[in-house]
Amino acid sequence: MLYTTVHTPVLCRFWLMDCQNIGEASKMATDLYREAILVPFMSKFVVFAKRHEPTEARLRVFCMTDDKVDKTLESQEHFTEIARSRDVEVTTVYRFRSSSQ
Repeated sequence: MLYTTVHTPVLCRFWLMDCQNIGEASKMATDLYREAILVPFMSKFVVFAKRHEPTEARLRVFCMTDDKVDKTLESQEHFTEIARSRDVEVTTVYRFRSSSQ
């Protein structure tokens, strides 16, 4: 698939699909639309840990869009940062449900 920006009175972007099978055009267009509406953002994943007992600890993982680790609740509760990813592009948000729901 290719895209092009066309200069018209209305700013828009047109996506061109090379669809060999006309029966797949609707599915391809839907997939293309779902990808096009996602707005990517840069983020880091940060892992915090706090040991409660010699054999037990609590881990918390965050997707952070800024570098303000010192402003997190974990730093106020004396958690230790144990890992940090490089900047990654995030385009999809997954919602997880707890097993109690």
